[in-house]
Amino acid sequence: GDPPRPVFLEIDRITVSVLRGSEVVNHVMLALKLEIEPEGSLPLVLEKMPRLRDAFVRDWNALAARPDAAQRGLDLEAGKRRMLAACERIVGPHQVRAVLVHGITQRKPTPARA
Repeated sequence: GDPPRPVFLEIDRITVSVLRGSEVVNHVMLALKLEIEPEGSLPLVLEKMPRLRDAFVRDWNALAARPDAAQRGLDLEAGKRRMLAACERIVGPHQVRAVLVHGITQRKPTPARA
């Protein structure tokens, strides 16, 4: 028979603020998907989603706070690695195969009214 098809799980968009010092230079919206192992447990991943989402938001915010993020943008590969590590830690090994970044939107902060 055919190999089982991968299962993709869309995650609610994550928004982070990229800082230069204490100033917000950019808001970055990330559209993300998890690729669940075909033998993995989708119900388990869904059950852990609040904790996963928490970890993902923390990971992306840590990357957004890096001194070089304002110039170079977010390190997407590092973000995906951190998310995968969070999945292993929270859901267990061999549940999530990959993390996909399938959309990035950036916008400059609205200048504060004087």
